[in-house]
Amino acid sequence: MTAPPSELLGLPKFSQWYPGQETLYKEMMSWLLGPERYLGAALPTGYGKSLLAMLVARMSGVRTVYLTSTKGLQAQLMNDFQSLGLVDQRGMNDYQCVRFPKVQVDRAPCRTGYACPDLYGPGCHYYGQLNRTRSSNLVVSNYAYWMAQSHYNRDGLDLVYRDDNHQEIRRNSPELLICDEAHEAGKAIESFMQVSFSARDRVWIRWGEDWTYPQWAQACHRALPRIDDECQVIQTRLNATEPESDRHQDDTESVLYLQGLARRCQRCIDYCQDWVPETRGETAVWTPVWPGRYNRYLVQHVPKVLLMSAMFTKPMMEQLGIQGQWIDSPSPFPVRNTPITHVKTVRVDHRAEESEMLQWVERIDQIIRDRPNQKGLIFTVSYARARFLAQHSTQVDSMLQHTTRNVAQVVDEFKKAKAPKVLVSPSVTTGYDFPDDQCNYIIIGKVPYPDTRAAIVKARQAEDKSWTAQLAMQILVQEAGRGTRSAQDRCQVIIVDDAWKWWWPRYHDLAPRWFRDRVVPGSLGQVPKPI
Repeated sequence: MTAPPSELLGLPKFSQWYPGQETLYKEMMSWLLGPERYLGAALPTGYGKSLLAMLVARMSGVRTVYLTSTKGLQAQLMNDFQSLGLVDQRGMNDYQCVRFPKVQVDRAPCRTGYACPDLYGPGCHYYGQLNRTRSSNLVVSNYAYWMAQSHYNRDGLDLVYRDDNHQEIRRNSPELLICDEAHEAGKAIESFMQVSFSARDRVWIRWGEDWTYPQWAQACHRALPRIDDECQVIQTRLNATEPESDRHQDDTESVLYLQGLARRCQRCIDYCQDWVPETRGETAVWTPVWPGRYNRYLVQHVPKVLLMSAMFTKPMMEQLGIQGQWIDSPSPFPVRNTPITHVKTVRVDHRAEESEMLQWVERIDQIIRDRPNQKGLIFTVSYARARFLAQHSTQVDSMLQHTTRNVAQVVDEFKKAKAPKVLVSPSVTTGYDFPDDQCNYIIIGKVPYPDTRAAIVKARQAEDKSWTAQLAMQILVQEAGRGTRSAQDRCQVIIVDDAWKWWWPRYHDLAPRWFRDRVVPGSLGQVPKPI
């Protein structure tokens, strides 16, 4: 038997293994020592994914970079594992310039050639931290920063120096890359690769509404020499201006803007031939149909890559252009504590008549009435449907609703509230957890199909008929997991949308195993009893 996590890591709070967790840890260690480069893992919500990953990193002894999808998760990992020597590395815009405190490092004069005496030294907040990162064996960062480092900076997070013959020697390169929240990896690559041109860019590229790719490429080709010439003029002026002056800062901003525009023009020329163009107001956006074709910016140069998430599935891994070992973990928690049940009602979509939607409201009211001593979440997909529910519900006094501007405030109010409060939301599917008695039941008011009007969604659906179903399943799994954060949690999930009756049998294979384990077969004619 393996020693408990607390002994392996020296962290008393992780006193014991969850059911099945020790076996999974051994499987991950076996993969690390084996020939497969990639390991994908679908792990249940609340299963301690980060603990498992840290165990693998620490016990293997290899240099590890741990990626998250948000800076908030970076902070959470630092709170749990900083004592292991974990170093938190973020982008330049997270660090204030020590010499010019009014600007962040990404807009500082050193970015355009100013010979800052603090550069690369301990006095600079960013480069001082980067030096600590390069010397560390355990680093946490985010997808965006990691890919930018991989692409734009030759040294990345490696420790690089030159020998007596001026030959570059790389040392301390990462050997293990851990991609947490791996279901977001495709979006992260898409965001990194996406090319957009704003209204400001029209000075250089005066594009037409229905331009084809050849027209865009020609315009970018024509613009690049002019951009370069203007950049050189401003750079010359910069070199003759005091860095403390307002003019120097304005010119710095201009140079950085032009450099960024040049990169976007070049990327449009190099990549956008088979991408999807969209116009969003005054902005033109080019998006790769399948971001996985550019996975090299995520995984290049790292010999071992672990991708894990509660929402991760084998199709997602394949869409990333990655093949390797796969773990589809069963639920380690008692299914009776976290059942997912469908209750017969009406099909909830744009074709539903008001009389049908009133039946839907009554079903939801019944669920709330039967649980006077419990708190719940209601996912409505849209704000319009949330408003309809509130306007017609007999339980409106128990409901809390939010707008796009006050989500955090209302969520905090809900967490502190006493039963029978219910949070009605179309959007708290990610970034918010409601453990223990903060949430005893979840009502999913609609199978969350995405908006299919966007050009990129149409393009992907044309090539993969299951694409929108995959997105819907991802959101559904996220919704169902908001109230289950540990083995002790009890959270009942009730689906109130008859689209489920045809949708789940058709697409259940798109869900991770732990989620499938929780689904109660069939449909109930009556609201299930509270648990």
